[in-house]
This record gives sequence, structure tokens and C-alpha cells, in this order.
Amino acid sequence: MWPRRLCQLAREELPRNAGQEIVIISMVLRDDVNAGYEHLAELQVRKVNEIEIQNLSHLYRLVEHCTALSIRFDLDKERVIVFKYSEAKTATSTILTHYNIPSIASADLIASADLIDKKARKTRRKPKARFGAS
Repeated sequence: MWPRRLCQLAREELPRNAGQEIVIISMVLRDDVNAGYEHLAELQVRKVNEIEIQNLSHLYRLVEHCTALSIRFDLDKERVIVFKYSEAKTATSTILTHYNIPSIASADLIASADLIDKKARKTRRKPKARFGAS
């Protein structure tokens, strides 16, 4: 059962943008890479590397496309989690295996993130100038 605080948050915090969702860390799965953070649970994720997250798909994309040496998660209650990105990425497969988790994310979340990435790449492309006789 969710704590009263999270239920109240879901009822009272209205989305500021279309598609905005509340994203919660339900628990941290224990591993050497996240030692000291395993007590954190049921906290809202507010930012990743100083970028305010909009929804779970946005969080997933920020994590997967991280280019910084470390990754920082700002949570509610002024809690912060910081990992060396490469170490956390390497430990992910070990954690998934240890806890019998079949995938890093659901198929629909991965597909949604891929679709958003494709659209973003398409809009960033500039049309090539055409030269020739007219």
C-alpha cells in the first residue's frame, strides 16, 4: 500500500504539461554500486542531472542517453542519489540477473522511448540543399 503522502501527491499535484506524470522510486535493489541507497523507497523522482523529468519515458531516455561521468537523481524530501554512470550501467545486468528481472524496462516503455527518439532525430535533420540546372 502506498503511503498517504504519495496518495495525496497524486490527488493534489496537477500536471503542468500534457503527458506529465509522477514517477516514483518504489525501492532500490541492493548491490555494491548503490550501497548506502538501499533504504530509499517510495520517493518521487524530480530531476535527472538537473533536468526536470516529465514522465517515466522521459526519465528512461535521460538515463539511457546520459553522457556525463555521473548521474544524479534529485528526489523529494531533498534526497539525492549519485552514481558513476559507467559503473551503474555495468552493474545493471548483474542486478537484473540477481533479482530475476527479465528486462531493464517494459517493451512498451522501450518502444515509446524509441519512437520519441526517432521523431526528435527527424526534426533535427536539416534538408539538404539541392543544386542543379533549372
